[in-house]
Parts: sequence; structure tokens; C-alpha cells
Amino acid sequence: MIISEAGKGMNRPDRLLKYTPNLKFLDNGLFRFSQPAALNDAYEALPGLLVNAYSNEDLAAAKARSVRDGFRGMSDNELVARYLTPFPAHRMDEKSFPGLWPFRQPALREEPFESLDEYDKVLAERAVELAKAFANRTIGIFSLTENYHETMWAHYANNHQGVCIAFDPQNEYFAANHPEPILYTNQPVQLTINQGWVRFGGDTVDKASILRGELGFLPKELFLRKQLPWQYEQEWRVMKLLSDAKEILTGIDPMELPVYLFEIPANAISGITFGWRADDAAIRQAMQTIRKDARWKHLWVRRRTRSLTGVIEEEVTG
Repeated sequence: MIISEAGKGMNRPDRLLKYTPNLKFLDNGLFRFSQPAALNDAYEALPGLLVNAYSNEDLAAAKARSVRDGFRGMSDNELVARYLTPFPAHRMDEKSFPGLWPFRQPALREEPFESLDEYDKVLAERAVELAKAFANRTIGIFSLTENYHETMWAHYANNHQGVCIAFDPQNEYFAANHPEPILYTNQPVQLTINQGWVRFGGDTVDKASILRGELGFLPKELFLRKQLPWQYEQEWRVMKLLSDAKEILTGIDPMELPVYLFEIPANAISGITFGWRADDAAIRQAMQTIRKDARWKHLWVRRRTRSLTGVIEEEVTG
């Protein structure tokens, strides 16, 4: 299982918008779903790391288990004791078993470990590395917003030279591919290691799989959290497996990443708005494509222009 099931689809917003520098989708109906490394947040899909501590997700998972078992109202200490503390709790550390230390684990590093705490920390750090690599190998993100604002035009539509694409949130495409809202918080999804147990978003990770260089799942919340300064974006995301891409391009991304393209049906798109700095020739070319291609004849097209009192929008008909 690549993505754990937590974080189900929610109600869709009243509108879904995509700011972009160009209208390449008019040629083939394809849109890029970006791996986390291609996005503009340095903390994108990066878990927090807790050593010898439990996360809120760990406690929430324990609480859910307690409710299923018929126990309600348990304190955090009771949840830890009953559901999170391993049995037997004692481990072969350097103080109790000095003859076993220094300890070697070549799957993690050549240098021997001097203590159990050191080993746990490096094991957890390796899990974070695997999570980052796994996410970039497997998950594609299509970022949308419900925010129609000058800041979005400036940041994502090439400083008003690009376009804003309006999607129909009620289209059957979005019924099958649920857009999910970003939770804006400075608290990341945590990967924890405590008393030898590794947990990711509250779910237990097999330590043997980490040593093999594998990670069997990624919590969906990992892709649905961003720090508070990003909240102006009011972002919604559609996520797909990169292996399902219709087309993969190489050699065109500035970071030399593969570009994964997915088809979104034409009837899921309502219209396009050109920024006030959009080139007249680009607008004419787009209108020619729209008139010639039956897929796009239903689109409304608008153009923003600057006036003495601000920005106005006008319909483009030619």
C-alpha cells in the first residue's frame, strides 16, 4: 500500500482554479502532476522526526485502537502504556549488554554504533530519507486553488503574463479524483522512533524494511500539510500514482526531473482568463486553437486589463 487511507476526500469547493504560465494543455489535454521535489516548498512532503517521543498521530492511532477495544476516555499515559510501549520493554542497550557494543549494521553505515540511542536516530533518519525518495518516485500532485487573487496571478501565472484555468468542481472527473484541501499548520506529519518502534503518521513501520531500503506506505497527510505562510494559496490537490501517467517527458524540466503528464477531460474545464500582461499574439493563437478544436468550443475566454481604477475583465470573442 503506497498511501495509507487516512485523509479521505472531502466536499469540493465552489471553484477550482489553476494558474499557469501557458496553455500547453490545449494541444493535447494533458496536465503535469508534479512529484514533491518539483514543487516550490522546501518542506514539501518532508516529515518531522521525533526520537524517544510520541507524536500526536501516534496517540491518535492508540486512541482509535482503544475505542475499538471498548475503552473510552483513556489518558495519554494510559494509551502509551497499553498500546505504544513494547513488551517486553527492555532492550539490549550498551549499559545492560556492554559485550554487544559497539554494534555494527552495514545496512545503515560502516561505522559502528556506540549506543542504542545513536542507532535509533540513524535508523529513523534513514526512514525519512526513504520516505522522501519514495514520495518523489511514486506520487504526482496536481495543485489547484479556490483563491482568485492578485498574489496568485503574480506567483504562478508568470507575473500576470499567463492564464488562470477554471475547472468545474462538480464534473465527474473530480468525483472520481477527489480534490483534497491542504491543512495549513507548522506541525508536520511525524516519523517517530521510541523504544525501538518506528511509526509514521501513527502507523507502525517494519524496521527490517528500512534496513532493506524500502518503505511500504506513505501517510496521505504527508502531502496535505503546508506551513502557515502558504495559507493564502487556499490549495486543493488531486494526487495520482506517477506510474499511471499517460506521457513522460525528459530533458525539459529545469531541475532535470521527469515530467509526468495526465489527461483531464475537456468537459472538466469551464474556461480560461488571460492575465493583463498576456501577449496579444498568444491570445490570438489560443483563440484559433479553441475555434478549430471541437474539444474546447465550450470554453469561455476572458482577458484582464488594467484601467484607471484597477483591473477589469472582458470577454474575448475574436
